[in-house]
Formats: sequence, structure tokens, C-alpha cells
Amino acid sequence: MESLMFRWLLCFLLCLPWLGWSCIPKAKRACEVADDCKNSAPAVFCVLMPNATVKTCETQECIPGTVETCSSVDQTTLFPPCQVGERFCDVSGRWSVCKGEVTPIPEICDLLDNDCDGQIDNLGEGVCTCLALGAQRPCYAGPLLDGRTEPAGTCRRGVQICEIAEGGANRWGPCRGQVLPAPERCDGLDTDCDGKIDNLLEGACECAPGDVRACYSGDPRFAGTGNCRKGTQRCLENSRWSVSCEGDVLPAANEACNGQDDDCDGKTDEDCDCPSKVVCGGKCLSAWSNTYCGSCGNFCGEGQECASEDPSCSGGICPSKCRCLGDRVLCGSLCVDLQNNPQHCGDCATSCAANESCQGGNCVASCGEGTSSCNGSCVDLQSSEQHCGSCGKSCPENKLCRAGACVCKDGLFLCGEDCVDPKLDTAHCGACNKACGSGELCKDGVCDCAIGWVRCSGVCVEVKTNTSHCGTCDNACSSGSLCENSKCVCPNSGTYCGGDCVDIQKDNKHCGACGTACEGGQFCDQGTCVCPSGKTYCASVKRCVDIQTDVAHCGACDSACPTEKPACVAGKCECTSGKLDCGAGCQDILSDKDNCGACGKKCGALDTCQAGICGCPLGGVRCGGTCVNTQSDKNHCGTCGNACRTDQACRNGVCGCPNGEQDCAGKCTNLQTDLSNCGACGAACGATYVCRNGGCTCPVLTPDACGGVCTNKLSDKNNCGSCGRVCQDLCTLGNCVCLLVTQTDCSGRCVDTLLDKNNCGGCGKKCASDQLCTLGNCCPLLRPTLCGGQCVNTATNADHCGSCGKKCSGGLGLCVAGLCT
Repeated sequence: MESLMFRWLLCFLLCLPWLGWSCIPKAKRACEVADDCKNSAPAVFCVLMPNATVKTCETQECIPGTVETCSSVDQTTLFPPCQVGERFCDVSGRWSVCKGEVTPIPEICDLLDNDCDGQIDNLGEGVCTCLALGAQRPCYAGPLLDGRTEPAGTCRRGVQICEIAEGGANRWGPCRGQVLPAPERCDGLDTDCDGKIDNLLEGACECAPGDVRACYSGDPRFAGTGNCRKGTQRCLENSRWSVSCEGDVLPAANEACNGQDDDCDGKTDEDCDCPSKVVCGGKCLSAWSNTYCGSCGNFCGEGQECASEDPSCSGGICPSKCRCLGDRVLCGSLCVDLQNNPQHCGDCATSCAANESCQGGNCVASCGEGTSSCNGSCVDLQSSEQHCGSCGKSCPENKLCRAGACVCKDGLFLCGEDCVDPKLDTAHCGACNKACGSGELCKDGVCDCAIGWVRCSGVCVEVKTNTSHCGTCDNACSSGSLCENSKCVCPNSGTYCGGDCVDIQKDNKHCGACGTACEGGQFCDQGTCVCPSGKTYCASVKRCVDIQTDVAHCGACDSACPTEKPACVAGKCECTSGKLDCGAGCQDILSDKDNCGACGKKCGALDTCQAGICGCPLGGVRCGGTCVNTQSDKNHCGTCGNACRTDQACRNGVCGCPNGEQDCAGKCTNLQTDLSNCGACGAACGATYVCRNGGCTCPVLTPDACGGVCTNKLSDKNNCGSCGRVCQDLCTLGNCVCLLVTQTDCSGRCVDTLLDKNNCGGCGKKCASDQLCTLGNCCPLLRPTLCGGQCVNTATNADHCGSCGKKCSGGLGLCVAGLCT
């Protein structure tokens, strides 16, 4: 601040005698932080301008062209690979997004320091080891959203492979193919993987960097007419459109005689060589304009217009003159009102005397000071309610004339054109246009319910008769009922029960009285719950039952039949049909071996009781004292003693191969699965094949045939992805994978794409003979180091002197042999 005051004082002493005040700078508000500029809009950014010693409030948040480091976390406490980014100030004075920043991510087993704490894979002993060489597992070092198991947005999981580590132990290798969160940018994608697309600051995503759009800095109606053309705007790195519109052509100030439409009005050279107009001062101009009315230099003054003397004239230059607008008359060079102008009262030649005024085109005597003549009478226009402010302007009944204006009487206020009492007016209660609702009155400027009305949900209602609010708010009467004296009632002879009008003599829910419901199959008859004819109400189960047939209530309520007599017939417990009471309960004499056909009649040990008769089971034949089925028994097939081979089955009394099998050389064989007889007897499959569905095919684990041998193209390093494709190290999911984390498979050969000149940064990307491969980028021999995506020579580069990012700022700002001088 002291430095700024000193410059002002120096300017005053040196410049004032010769230059006046023009050299004194306009004072700007000093600040330390952005909050100091809150009340100085639009200058709301606290910025240190060039050659200034203090920060001042500015309309831009940065100086265009400025570049500075940026970081979303405290990078000073972190270790590599974390690093700060850079942002730049665009032409509009706004910072771009932070680029190149590397922030910590959750630690995983990948031989990297993901969380930048200076320790690699510090997840605990044994966490990063694995058992099976070549085994795979998914991996992801980024954060997951709550409740999700997969990354959001553009982020994707990668794959880790179990590799041989130092010392011969197996451990999980790097996470290959994963896509981690990146800074959000305006590209229609969720690149920071937070579940939201382009969620930058409000208004930040005007466009995508590099986009181009048409623009026009003038009136858009002219664009595309005549010489006028649209230009282009480019989207800057900060995703905002550039301020300037490049290449647009605006209308010219004057039309040139060049065969073009320079002023973009749809006409070409309309002011050049035009016989129907006049030429004044070398320009072709309209003969009927106010500037050149009929002839050069004939100017129409204020209140005048240029018009043709002969309305029937057309084509060529018609004689024209200036005439007054409206009812005014041209007196000399002025347009005057002959009705009230004292210098031209009635006509241009009549002038009123000093003590006279012009009223209605006549000179009349002037009234005294403070009064005016209205219809021949002198009145005070400041207070006359018949002539308030001007003659003939009267005030309405509820207004007074004060200071020449109609104002509301005391206690009344102006609302629109009307004077109202806001204490009592229901249309303007307490304030203009604040109307009271239905059923409300205005009391002392506050809307309140009328007497006998109650406010329910903000609305005044008459609870004595309102069916939605009967007696109290929200007590709604049902459809068909009425509200009388604040109670819901039913018309005619109905009874109001639970919001409904019912007949308690017949209603099953309200039988005899409200809330008395009939249950268990009863119905309401003359106000009493009764069971249907033939049924009895049993209170224990609360329902109507048939005591003639109900086994739980046989003959009377709660009289249950015993288990040995489970049927209730005519109110008595009996055995069910087909059963007899044989002393120990009801027995099935049709199937009971101990009571077959009658109580106590027993069948032999090998017999069954069928339809009350002892014998072999249905379809059985007695062979050697045993009941057998000769249609299916292998030892007695077709007849007793006729045994089938062990691999045969007995069907319909005939020995033969089981269903789905065929006899091949005296042996039952399944042609769908037998390797020696696949699809047909004698058709054998190869050694590595299986027989499936009667055809020789490769097994599930080795489904691919290469050269007549079954293999798995997903894991066979000699046939990886396709037959004959040989991998150097491993084949994973049909792709060749190298064991070393620094190598990439290129056509079956493992190479380091960070160093290999023939595969620099990717397979097949060759560097020139005079280049080196540095971190996957081809760099010239004289600039062999890669810094921030740029090949540099750290021995001479002042921005990367000795190492990347080491910038020479002091001294001469030069870098010699990797040292700043």
C-alpha cells in the first residue's frame, strides 16, 4: 500500500504541471484473500498483478499466459510416483483444470508404491504371495463407490498374474489393463469415476477442448446477408469458448460503389448511380429523408417529417417538403400547437400579451400567481379536486388533490389505481394484492376466518356443514352422508358407522350396532348374527359348522371323532368306505394282508392283498416259491429260469441291451459316449478326444483342435489364441503374456516397450536410426531424457537442468552441463 501511495505522489509532482490529472492511476482495492473482495463486484478475485507489491481486487482470477503448479492434496508429505500438476491462465483470465497431477490411490500388490507413503506393497506379510504360477485374479487400485463391486464411469478392473519373484518365490505381478480415475473434463464421460458425468464447477463445461463453432459478434440478422459472414470460436483447454470471434464480417458503415452489399441490408450499391434519388456531398441519398428533404441541405427539425407534396407522385424525385407531426402547425422553422402556444395562439401570426395566456386557441387574461385558468375560472391546480395538476383532471371520491396530484385520503393506501384500507379490505389485507381466501375476513390487516369458520390445512371452512371437515378439521364424512350441526349423519333411516351409512338390521359388519361384525360364516338377520340353515355356530372355533359331517364337531360342537373312526356320518363317528372295525380300529380289508377281504383273514408272507384277495402282486408269477415279474426280471425273463447277460436288461419279457445302448461284438455299448464305438460300432476316437453325443470331440478343458490334437487356445503357449501361435513365456486368456512386468508380448516375443527401439511405447512402433527409446517415447540422441512427455537434454535445458522439473530461475537462467548458471 505504501508503494502504491508513493507512485501516486511521484506522479502528482512530476506529471501534474504538464499533463494535468490524466497520469494519476485509478485506485484499486487492496486485498490479501478472495474474501476481501466480496463487496467489490465484479472485481472479486484477489490477484498480484505484474510489477505490483500488493494484491488487488481484479475481474480476472489470474494473469493470461501464467502457468503454475497445482495439486488437490498435500504433495509435500508424499513420495513418488505422486507429483504435482500444472494449470495455465487462459485469455479470459480463468485457470484451466489441473493437468499431470498424480495423487495417492489404495495400495495393492503390484510392485508399486500406490499410496505414495514411501513403501511398496505394504499390505502385511504373505498378502502378495501366490501359489500357482500363471494363476490370474482381477485387480483394481482405485476407490469403489458405496454399495458397488465394480468401478464406475470409464474405470475398469485389470488382471494380475502369479509370477516368479526374486528368491524364487511366487508373488502377484503388476495390475495390467486397469483404468484408474482421471481428472474430470468436459467430454461427456465420467473420467473421475464418481458416478457423475462432467461434474465440474457450475458452468465450467461450456464445450470440449478443441471443438469449433460458428459465431457472430454483431446483430445475428445480418449474418449470411451480403458481405457479412459468420466467424468461428474455439474451445480452450479450460472448456470455455474463446472470447473473440475469428473471421466474422460485420456490416460496413457506408455502402461502397463496388457491386457488393457492404452494409448487408440485402441491397447492392443502393446509394450509387441511382436516378430515383438525390446525390449530396458525393453520396446517393434518399430525397425523402429528414436530412435531405426534396433537396440537398433541406433539414427537417424536431417534430417534423419529410413527405411528398403530391401523394400521387411515384418514380423519379417527387417534390417533397417538411411537415409537422400530429396536429401541430409549421410556424417558420418550428412546429407549434396553436391551441396553447402564447406566441402562436390560433394561428402563426397571433401572439398573446404579457398578461395573457393561450387557451383553446384564444388569448385570455392570465390568473394570479399560484392559480391557472380553467374554462374561464382561475383555480389552484395544486389543490383543486376538479382540476388537479391540469385543467379537467378530477380526483375520484376516495382521493384528495395535494401538490397537483390525486392521493389517497388519510388512512387509505394506493393499490394499483384504487385507494384501499389494508386493515379491512379483503382484496388487499395488510398489503397490496394480498387477498384473503374464501370464508376469510380482513381484521387489522390480517386474514382470519369468519365467525363460525375454522382454518383447516390453511383454508377456512364452516365445520358445521362441511363434509370434509365435519365438526373438526380432517373429519371427513363418507360419500352419501351429510354434515349437520358438526356431525356426520345419514339420510333416511341409515346409521352412520365408521364413515359409512349402513342398515344395522342387515349389515354383516355392523349387525344390531356399529362395530358388531358377524364372523365364521354368519350373516345378519334382523340385527342378529345367525348361521345358514343346517349349520351350528361353535364358539370355540368362531365359525358355523355342519355337525352332521364335521369330524371335529360330530353331532355337537367340539365333539371330535377318534383317529380309528375318522368319518362323521349323520352326526356319528364311523370308519371310512372300504374299511371295517376289526377290534383294533378301522382296517382296509381291500389291501390289509392281516385282514384281506374280511377281519382276521391273513395272506402268505410273499403274497399281497389286492382287492381283498391274497396272491402275487399284479403282473407277478410265482417262480420257486417267489413272486416275480417275468416282463422285467433279469433272472426270469419271459419265463421262470430264463436269465439275461449281466450287461443286458429284461424288457417286455425279452433280454436285450438297455435303452440308448447297442450290441457291439457281444457287448452292450453306449454309442453316444464310448470312445471305441463313437456313433457306430468300431468307430474309435483319437487319444486326446472324447465321445460326446455320438461324435468325437475335444474335452471341455481342451476344447480346441490343432493338428489333430486337443488343446486350449486360452492357455497353450504353442497355440495361443490360434493354432500355431507360439508365446515366449505364458498364454493367458488367448493372449501371450510375459513373465517380467517390464516386458510386453509383441508377435510372440517379450520385449521392453519402454526401451526397445523396434517396439517403443507399443508393438511395432519403431524409432529412427538416430533416436533412442526413452520410457516408451522415441527421443533424439541429443535429447535423450523424457520430462513431462517432452524429449529434453538435461545437460542444457533450463527448464529441466540436471533432472526433470529442475528449472533455472536465478543467475543467467542457463543450464550448462546439467548445472544452472
